[in-house]
Amino acid sequence: MQFPKNGEIASISDAVEVVRTLERDVSAVPHGWPFHKFPFGLWFRGQSQPELPLIPRVHRRERVIKGEVTPGCWDETNIFEHLKVRAPSHQLTYHTAFDWLCLMQHYSIPTRLLDWSEYILPALYFAVKDDDKQAGELIVLNARCLNEDKNLPSIFPPNEAQVVIRAEMAWTRQASKHRHKQTVVTALAEENISPPPHELGWLEQFTTPIAVFPSRLNDRMVFQSSVFTLHGGKEYPGGMRSYYRGNDLPGPVTLDQIDQRHPSKQILRRYTIPSAAKKEILHDLSLLGIHEATLFPEVDRQAVYLEELWWHSGNPADAPSPVA
Repeated sequence: MQFPKNGEIASISDAVEVVRTLERDVSAVPHGWPFHKFPFGLWFRGQSQPELPLIPRVHRRERVIKGEVTPGCWDETNIFEHLKVRAPSHQLTYHTAFDWLCLMQHYSIPTRLLDWSEYILPALYFAVKDDDKQAGELIVLNARCLNEDKNLPSIFPPNEAQVVIRAEMAWTRQASKHRHKQTVVTALAEENISPPPHELGWLEQFTTPIAVFPSRLNDRMVFQSSVFTLHGGKEYPGGMRSYYRGNDLPGPVTLDQIDQRHPSKQILRRYTIPSAAKKEILHDLSLLGIHEATLFPEVDRQAVYLEELWWHSGNPADAPSPVA
């Protein structure tokens, strides 16, 4: 049975059927290592609007605040460096560039990571929790197929050379500086890549996104079953790329571009969630234990959940008259 590339999810039962069909669909399992069990390597992402590009925030060329769009670009390197010096207490837990990107993502700082979940229900929650005036979207990523290479693991661990080289791009604007970082030197040796000192062409193979299974260093990542695509390449604000011309990092390649170039791989599948179905799905998810308090364990998010849960609308019950 050929699994449709697009479809609609209007209820929890529809979401269950999507997963069941994925399990039956032979094309959902890429060529290569055949021994992983379903649903390993199939990841889910919920978006409150349909057809949003699958681009991490730091690579987007616009910023949206209260519905108003402003064109521009973040200075990724300054964001990364300043977070490290402003949060020194985290240096005991977060060691590598990829670890720091995970921390930044946790606090909604723009990074080159894109959030996914190993399971459909957390993703479905993020697709329906906001903006019930327009349709939402649930996206399935064949992460194993994205990373498919006979010499490489199907899902990268955080210490893999492919991860290190892309993550370190967040920390610098200069290709030569990136090339001579000790972590990158070690990673290139693992990949058997020995580029000449002034050769930049080798960087092109690290402009694509890859699927990474992170070390879940905080409870939120555990409860949301968090996994990430780590995106390569580099965006530069304003005229900064021309300033570094000849020593700049190449631009990023997106998931959508990969999906369009290789339709036979079926890396992405998108499902529309009608706006009229959002409230009922959100209610049913809460009945199943998927809500603000279970996905966001921090105390401030527990407070939001409890305030909403225990508010009774309407007139208060009649109280007995005070004793004179």
